Amino acid sequence: MGLIGRIAAATLVGTVMTVGQCWLLALQAVPTTLTVPFVPGATYQWPAPVPANWPACREYVRWRGVGMEREQASEQMALSSRLPVYSVTRDVVGWPMGAMESVRREYLPLSGAGVIRAEGVGFGSGIRVRRGSGPAAFESFLPLRPLAVGFAFNVLLYTMVAFGVLTMVARWRASRRRHVGQCAACGYELAGLRTCAECGKVNEPR
Repeated sequence: MGLIGRIAAATLVGTVMTVGQCWLLALQAVPTTLTVPFVPGATYQWPAPVPANWPACREYVRWRGVGMEREQASEQMALSSRLPVYSVTRDVVGWPMGAMESVRREYLPLSGAGVIRAEGVGFGSGIRVRRGSGPAAFESFLPLRPLAVGFAFNVLLYTMVAFGVLTMVARWRASRRRHVGQCAACGYELAGLRTCAECGKVNEPR
């Protein structure tokens, strides 16, 4: 594999590793450290754009875990009210930087109609994965939306690692071929010649 081929392969590996890591974190990571606590009576900004008819955000908390940050916001209503409670949950996953996000907008009518999602499962909210059954069941969302800076940084980092590994493998394979009298580039038998009759590469003497 030549230099261009190694770069292309390393870039593909770096991209797949970034997305795969984000999905694994979305399934397994649990944010446990409260970094922005709720302050009663305060007014906050929604962590993601919401429809114009949504009320003001009056509750906001932020949690952080290994490879994940979760923002939860809602419009708190009195328990006696029959109006719906609106909420937004935003997850950012990735390591060492947050690389992908999923945003769920939903409201819960207090009349008991159940949760109504204002944004279905799609590019913004991710792929919904239901795990378990009964009262112990819970949902995870595999993110589909990349965050430009974090995604590019993680892909570059993992691409560099993959390129280093591929380069080491290529050098080891070339050295092994030279040792047994084969062309370092294509593995063709040199039969004592320096120039490969198959690919034309001039090989170093053993």
